[in-house]
Amino acid sequence: MTHCSFCGKSQARVRGLFASNRPPACICNECLDVCRTILEHDRQHPDVPGTYQAASSAAPSLACGFCGKSQKRVDKLIGAPAQLEPCYICDRCVGECSNMLAEKDTLRKDSFLKRLMRSLNIKPAKLQRVN
Repeated sequence: MTHCSFCGKSQARVRGLFASNRPPACICNECLDVCRTILEHDRQHPDVPGTYQAASSAAPSLACGFCGKSQKRVDKLIGAPAQLEPCYICDRCVGECSNMLAEKDTLRKDSFLKRLMRSLNIKPAKLQRVN
């Protein structure tokens, strides 16, 4: 079973889990929310140093576990908590995963509505042009 690299929750315990092409990096919808909050805070308060730091100056170059870009090629790199295996996600990949989650939710709602209409024997109305 696949687990989120940022919180350790299994796929069964979250609404969505996104895996990278570079295993074992995975992120769940809940950790995406945390990452979006961090990025929004940094946008609103650019002069305040963040609590979340990707690396010290002595650390080797780090990279996003999803796109592979180094910390020097991205605006922000967010790391998993220290008690988990090292894993990082960049601001661009946070946005991409968030967009995929939103699309997935839209498809899920559309699918639910279609099933509901079928079960209630409701047919979609045909639109007619009125002059």
